[in-house]
Amino acid sequence: MARGLLVALVNVKEGQQEAFDKWYIQEHLDHTAQAPRFLSGNVYRFVDTYGEYPTKPPQYLAFYELDTDDHEAALEALHEYNSKAGGHGVPEGGVPAEFTAAGWYVFERSVHTKG
Repeated sequence: MARGLLVALVNVKEGQQEAFDKWYIQEHLDHTAQAPRFLSGNVYRFVDTYGEYPTKPPQYLAFYELDTDDHEAALEALHEYNSKAGGHGVPEGGVPAEFTAAGWYVFERSVHTKG
């Protein structure tokens, strides 16, 4: 079971959807999920609001499940992994997205009602 998460809120830059899909969804997600301390990588695409709020949610929610609640250890493992892998470069033309927020979360409680 995951003990922590790294969460990113992401919007695709205008006219960059194809580049985003190729880099973030097909490459970056897989690369990061393979780092030590990381269990999985997940991306969800926004489809509709729930209720009325002053701001619209970002286009994508990405989260990586961690085997630890020590975010500093996970960050260190990720940096070391990227260093040994020759880094995980920015695609030609720059990052096709704007990251509106990102943060580390630790597990509090889970409720499963089905399956």
